[in-house]
Amino acid sequence: MNPLERFHSLVTAATVVIMFGVLVFLPRFTDGHAVTALMAPIIALLGSPCIYRALSWSLALTLKRLRLLRSCLLGPSYIEGTWVGYNLISHEELHLVVEIVDQDLNNVTLKGESYDVEGQFLARWHSVSVGLDVTNARLIYAYSCDSVQPREKVIKGIAEFDLYRKSKFSRMTEMRGLVADLRTYARKEAIEVKVSNSPLDHLEAIKLAKSYATNATSHRNSLNDQHGNCDSIPVSRSATLK
Repeated sequence: MNPLERFHSLVTAATVVIMFGVLVFLPRFTDGHAVTALMAPIIALLGSPCIYRALSWSLALTLKRLRLLRSCLLGPSYIEGTWVGYNLISHEELHLVVEIVDQDLNNVTLKGESYDVEGQFLARWHSVSVGLDVTNARLIYAYSCDSVQPREKVIKGIAEFDLYRKSKFSRMTEMRGLVADLRTYARKEAIEVKVSNSPLDHLEAIKLAKSYATNATSHRNSLNDQHGNCDSIPVSRSATLK
């Protein structure tokens, strides 16, 4: 059951319970007169849509304000929060990455920034269209990117990630994939881990990205020395959820 189906199931169940309570306890407020067989369906027919809409509106508003409740309802598909990592530009160059993911029942949006290893700002992007496939653990999104390079125009691109989690029912904590520039068709390896369920201060996020990139690339280099090729060797995890 996906999050939207779960949402409507909860609202429907609550509507049924409330309507049942109305039909049972209504006689107490009508001088003891029982709800007749004819009155009951009329009350249910008129009252159920109103109760359903009120509950839907209330729960949707609550979900927007309470991250904990939103994460419970979204379950394994919950990816909202701060992700940090790096884009591998070449064997000798990488860019630190910080991405903020916003999520509700229907939509996922991403906003990200990249920095050099010294923490200097390089580029900023936002998602245009996002596809999240929880069953196959895949995240694909189109993005629009602005660079600090004076000659660079707005860059359009596609990012495609495999998502990783500890079990089928746990939440995603790591993603690895490729980021492709649609203008030059250049592709970059990208690896990120989730470090917080909420947006972090950018300085703290950059620090975590740098720490993760340093540990991950050191691990890759170590394995490269042992095996002679690190292209297919996974990166170790060095960041934990707060």
